[in-house]
Amino acid sequence: ATFDFFSELGWSTGSRDEGIDTNNDGIEESTFSRDLSGFYLTGGATFGAGNWSVGVEAGYAPGELKAEENTGFVGFNEDYGIGEILHDEGLIKDTNGVNTSLSNLVFAQVTGSTSFNKWDFFIGGVYFAPVETIRSSYTGKDADAYGFEIYGNLIYHLTDYLSYTAFYGIAFPDSSFIE
Repeated sequence: ATFDFFSELGWSTGSRDEGIDTNNDGIEESTFSRDLSGFYLTGGATFGAGNWSVGVEAGYAPGELKAEENTGFVGFNEDYGIGEILHDEGLIKDTNGVNTSLSNLVFAQVTGSTSFNKWDFFIGGVYFAPVETIRSSYTGKDADAYGFEIYGNLIYHLTDYLSYTAFYGIAFPDSSFIE
C-alpha cells in the first residue's frame, strides 16, 4: 500500500485599498483598506486500504478577523474547495467575506475512493467551523457554526475519453449558518 502525506503553512501581511466604482449618475468612488494579514496551516495523508484509497485532512486558518473591519486574508484565496455545498463560493463569501478560502475556518475531512470495471466512486465527509464568531449582515445575530457535509461523485466511463459524472452532497448546517 502507498502512504502519502502533506502539510502546508502560509502567511501574509499588509493591506490593500479597495473601492467601489462610480456609476453613470456620477456617485463618487469610495475606498477602504482591507487587512490581508493572517496565516493558515493544513495537513493530511492518503493511504491504501485494500481496493480503497483513504484520505484524511485538516486545516486551521484564523485569518485575524476583527469586528467592524474589512478583512480578507489572501493566503489561500478563491480556489480552495472543500466538499460540494457548505464551502461553496456564495455561502462562504456571505459569511466570511472571502470566496472559498481558508480564512476564519477550521475543518476536518475524511475521503475514500475506489474503482472497478467502468466505475469510479468517491465519497467524503467534512466538518466546518469558523474560528471567530461571525455576525450576520442579514439578521444582525452571531453565527458560530457551519456544520457537517457528506459529498462525493460517481463516474461511469462510457469510452476511454468520455465519461459521465454525477456529483452529490447533503449538508447538515447549524441553524446559525442557515440564518
